[in-house]
Amino acid sequence: MKKLILLVFSMLLLILVAQHSRAATRFSDVYTEGPVYMGLQSSVELPDLPDEVVTQLAYTYAPVLWFYKSSLWEEPFMLVEADYFLDVSTEDSSGNLKLQQDGYPGAQTLQSQYQGIKNPVYVRLAVDEHQGNNYLVIQYWFCYLYNYGGAFPLLDLDHEGEWEMIEVILNYDESVLSGHAYPEPHIIAYSRHASGEAHHWGNDVIETEDGHPVSYIAYGTHAAYFKDLGWNEYLSKGIKVTYDDMNFVLIDEKEWLHFPGKWGGQENSPFGPIFQSTKWETPAAWAMQYLDTYQFHLERPGHVLLTNEKGEKIGFINGEFVNEIKNAYAVITDEHEYYNLPKDVYSVEISSFDTYSSLDVMANEDGELTHMSYENEFVNTVAKAYYEISGNVKDQVLRLDRDGDGSIDLTLDPSVIRKYKDESPFLLYGVIAGVIVLIFLGYRIQKKLIKKVIKGRPQLKKDRISITRYILVGVAALFFVLWLLSAVTDLLGDYEYEVAFLQCSVVMYVISGIVPALKKEYSTGKKIQEVLIGAGWSLISVWIVCTVLRYSNFVGSMDIGIALGYVLVTGISGLLVGYTMRFVQYIREHWTVQSVFFTAGSLLVFFWVLTRVSPLSFQYAGYVLAAGIVLIGIGVLRRVKRRSTAEKKT
Repeated sequence: MKKLILLVFSMLLLILVAQHSRAATRFSDVYTEGPVYMGLQSSVELPDLPDEVVTQLAYTYAPVLWFYKSSLWEEPFMLVEADYFLDVSTEDSSGNLKLQQDGYPGAQTLQSQYQGIKNPVYVRLAVDEHQGNNYLVIQYWFCYLYNYGGAFPLLDLDHEGEWEMIEVILNYDESVLSGHAYPEPHIIAYSRHASGEAHHWGNDVIETEDGHPVSYIAYGTHAAYFKDLGWNEYLSKGIKVTYDDMNFVLIDEKEWLHFPGKWGGQENSPFGPIFQSTKWETPAAWAMQYLDTYQFHLERPGHVLLTNEKGEKIGFINGEFVNEIKNAYAVITDEHEYYNLPKDVYSVEISSFDTYSSLDVMANEDGELTHMSYENEFVNTVAKAYYEISGNVKDQVLRLDRDGDGSIDLTLDPSVIRKYKDESPFLLYGVIAGVIVLIFLGYRIQKKLIKKVIKGRPQLKKDRISITRYILVGVAALFFVLWLLSAVTDLLGDYEYEVAFLQCSVVMYVISGIVPALKKEYSTGKKIQEVLIGAGWSLISVWIVCTVLRYSNFVGSMDIGIALGYVLVTGISGLLVGYTMRFVQYIREHWTVQSVFFTAGSLLVFFWVLTRVSPLSFQYAGYVLAAGIVLIGIGVLRRVKRRSTAEKKT
């Protein structure tokens, strides 16, 4: 029974970890800010602080920057002083700063000649009021000579000059200004030209290093991202710039701050920081507007067209890209389309000129990011897909017109739903403690139930394992009913509880399939076999039930934390390993090393076959097949060698 308790605890802990894990690119936008500066509005004035206090604050909360670098190329335009930009540019007839050497090659030459301070970061401290609350805002401004969009041939992104910004927002506290306390931030916000992204501190989409937020800087365009969600080939941990590497410069003391023209000679070159509208005038409000945004990612070849309630569009119309939505931007490459939009009601049309297999939708609601992934192949040259999003995550489905006749043939639920939300280590520890308490109580209740069941029935005393199994199946059924009520009626809570109910039901049912393997008379090898086989059949049953219910369109998304395809893969893998072990032990009296090679090799070959016949992709499929063949070969050689040795002895 102790082994059962340990097994139950381990599986529940794995589910807990799975719930808290899981996966941009670039922008296409034109600066619309103009040379108007209104100043901050706040009931609290920022005191006159010594430079060393501001610098210490900047150091304490500064981000860690990761610039792109690969075996082929690396970020061409690193941080430079704004004074150097002034030195290598001239003011043109429009009053803008134009680099003395034109284009990407000229900017590269100027970058190579830069000998100013390394990694200059311009710091600004401000107090801003938003919705009745005062906030202390630390802004980090980054100056670059050039925005290079050459990796994106479908969009004209190249332009001279680049000002990007990251800001850390704290609840206003005078003890912070005096240096007596450094509380955790309230909100972290990253800019991407005229748009951005923001999350509450503690949200698990924010990576941290020693208490500092980590920022991925996109290759060439310098847009900042919180995390690589799996499709952005232009983010990497290549060149690291930490708070120790940065040279902090107080931006308020710079004369060029009030230069009214653009920093660059192109139409989409940026204005200086003070003229970038709400970023400077109301920094807290600027950040908080991005706590509510939507993001769409399409794996090309294909096109997306998004339309809001006003009829404004962003995407492709007859092969031409349009953007009519304020504060919306897109990243278009040969392989991906990525859109970032303010929260609104959107209708989405997806068309393709080849088979297409991946759509990701990210709904950022009050800083909590929900990532929904549709991984089935559903769009081709004839078919189209339609999607509507308005904030109610669990009701989102993809509507498919498979034959192109204008009518909907099928609806598709997300294959994966992952929430990035505010986390607290104390909450996590509390959940773990709660799981331990529940397991202990469950064990005690189970013992009492067994005593009641076998009371007066001595013939059942030896069948405690069967009774335990029936109890676990009953508990699984109870959670399944709770999930069904939650999914159909919403009477028992929101989406979070719905997922928890379904996960508990699945875990209890899988454990019930494992319990019969724990008989005392079984050897260790036999127990391992039966655990794998029992878990395998249970997981396959779960996959069948979930798949039938999903495509019945009766209960919406069947989310258990991972894609159903992986449930099926895990179940079949368990059966494969278990039955292989059983077969090897059948032909050999003892469990030998060669059987390990046979089992592992067979499993790897199975995975390779799966990547060939299912939509589950695996980028290392060739290596998996090779490793499987090698392991099976080693097993065969060991078998031949042992047989040869035995014959010689005979």
